[in-house]
Amino acid sequence: MIITKKEVVEIFTALGYGTAYKWSDTQLANKCKVLAKSEDTDLEKLNEEQRTNLEDIEITISEGNALEIVEDKKPVKKKAAKKAAKKKEPEPKKTAKKVAKKVAKKAAKKAAKKKEPEPKKTAKKVAKKKPTRQKLIIEAIANLKKKKFTVNEIAEKTNEEYMAHGGRGNDKEAVWHTKRVMLECQILGLIEVDGDNARVVGKVVAL
Repeated sequence: MIITKKEVVEIFTALGYGTAYKWSDTQLANKCKVLAKSEDTDLEKLNEEQRTNLEDIEITISEGNALEIVEDKKPVKKKAAKKAAKKKEPEPKKTAKKVAKKVAKKAAKKAAKKKEPEPKKTAKKVAKKKPTRQKLIIEAIANLKKKKFTVNEIAEKTNEEYMAHGGRGNDKEAVWHTKRVMLECQILGLIEVDGDNARVVGKVVAL
C-alpha cells in the first residue's frame, strides 16, 4: 500500500500525537504497526477519510504486505508546464482537399463495418477478487438469523469462508478483525457489545 506522509501524520495528529509531523518515515511506519494492532484506538476522533486510511493501513499490515510512505506530491511549476508546451511542434496545416479525403475514408470504413456482422464474443470468466476479512464479517452479521451472537461465532465462520476464497487461515487474526468490525458497528449504533457477546439493534447491510 502506498500512502502519503501527510495522510499518515493527519491520522496521528487527530489521535492526539502533536509531534507526529516531526517523525521520520521509519518512525511513522513503526507507529502504524503499533496502531494497527491496538484495540483502544478512539475512532470517533477521526473523520471519514482518516478512518478509511487507517482501515487500509490495518488490512495491509495484518496481511503482511508492505506499507510505503511517500512524500506529498508537489504541484507542477508553471515554468515547466510552459516549456513542455513549447516543445510540442505545431501540426502542419491541412489543405481542404486532404481533409475531405480523410473524412471520406473514415465514412467508408464505418459503412463497411456496419455491413459486416460482428463475430460472437466468447464469454470470459472474470476472476473474482478475494474478499477481505472485514467484508466477510459484515456480511456474516448482516445475514444473521438471530440478533444475538458472539465474537468467536463470527470469527470461526468468516475464517472458514476466508480460507475457502484462497486466504490463509488464522484464528487470532479472525478474532482481531471481528472485534474491529464490531467496534465500528457499535460506534454507528448498529449493534450493542458486552464483552465477547453482541446484539444487533440496527440494520447492518452487506457490502
